Amino acid sequence: METVYIPDKNRGTLCISSQAGCSLSCAFCHTGTQKLMRNLSPNEIVSQVMIGMRHAGDFPLSNTKIRKITNIVLMGE
Repeated sequence: METVYIPDKNRGTLCISSQAGCSLSCAFCHTGTQKLMRNLSPNEIVSQVMIGMRHAGDFPLSNTKIRKITNIVLMGE
């Protein structure tokens, strides 16, 4: 599974996986180099968001600062 944070000047995007591996071979994605193993559980998907927020400094939640993660993209077939 792959989770990627893409910072930009006005936003931050967190790309999370819905599967372990993938049967597609998209040029922009490393996961496609691995064969599809299984779909991820809801807990595994949410964990990617929580871990991404922690690494970006957005967790625990606080109303006093600007979010680094403003968008979430779900990757998978």
